[in-house]
Amino acid sequence: MKSLIQRLLKNRLGLRIYRGSVPFGTDLFADLEKLAGLRSIKTVLDVGANIGQSALRYAEHFPEASIHSFEPVEATFGKLVRNTKEVSNIRAHKLAMGAESGRALISLQPNSQHNSLLPKDADSLEEIEVTSIDEFCGKLGIKMVDFLKIDTEGFEFEVLRGAQGMLSGHRIRILQLEAEPGRTGGHFANMGDLADYLSPLGYRLFGIFDQYCERGGLLYFNPVFVIENIAHGSHGA
Repeated sequence: MKSLIQRLLKNRLGLRIYRGSVPFGTDLFADLEKLAGLRSIKTVLDVGANIGQSALRYAEHFPEASIHSFEPVEATFGKLVRNTKEVSNIRAHKLAMGAESGRALISLQPNSQHNSLLPKDADSLEEIEVTSIDEFCGKLGIKMVDFLKIDTEGFEFEVLRGAQGMLSGHRIRILQLEAEPGRTGGHFANMGDLADYLSPLGYRLFGIFDQYCERGGLLYFNPVFVIENIAHGSHGA
């Protein structure tokens, strides 16, 4: 009877019941708690915040963190502000992150989660302000970023290039990105290219989370990298 109920929950509702602990790779926050402790996360950069979906989760799971959420598109930024205005530790910035500061045109899509700074067919374009992680952290005096999320629809490497100082100085402890398993040139950043870029800087793959499959194949996922000496990292405001 118990196995029948478990099958029904899985097949009808997409729910699974586990005995004991949840398997590694199922819950990012549970795995980070074991790795470093969620209360050790003091500063979060949420790059590609959209309307605040991730920021609200971070506020729930990282109770002692200052969360900086970045969304450059006017209409989407307005929704981000409205959705997070009651959460005191989330600060919204109308900015995009890239390799350097300046102005750029972003391609607007019907689904705002697919807006991208990469050249692509678009319903319309919007001029936005761009800065870099290095410059932003320098201006705010942020010495250590405990958790960096980058979800920029294939623009990840430009964001990483703008964080070269923080990365090479081992001042970013945990990175969550969006990647695909296929070769370079796809919609998302290539997983192998990301590993090749981050490994010489002292980052190792911690795990792969939020796997999205379509037509029986793995389409994209969120790899999480951590600095080798993560247990010994210091914190900044």
